[in-house]
Parts: sequence; structure tokens; C-alpha cells
Amino acid sequence: MSTAVLNEAFILNESDIEKILSTPSKKLPETKALHDVTLSQEERIKNAKSILASRRCR
Repeated sequence: MSTAVLNEAFILNESDIEKILSTPSKKLPETKALHDVTLSQEERIKNAKSILASRRCR
């Protein structure tokens, strides 16, 4: 479960750190899924308001 993982401590040694840092980065393909990474602050707020409005009980 993810909640159990949150309470565990992970210790990295120098070789683990070097392995992580030397791993080449990957370019993720563009998707049509809506996410707020590329949105401006105003667009994020507008999107969040619309999501919250759609979840309210009527």
C-alpha cells in the first residue's frame, strides 16, 4: 500500500546516487490528456474552479 511506503525511510549510498544521476533523461511524448503543467497560473485557477464546481452536489 502506498501509505505504508510513506512511513519507510530510504537510504542512498554514493554509488546509488551516481547511478541515478548518470541515468539519461527521457523525453515524454505529448498526450491529449489535460494537465496543468503547461498552463499559466490564471488557466490553472480557472481549471481548478471548473473541476470543483463540477464535483459539488446539486
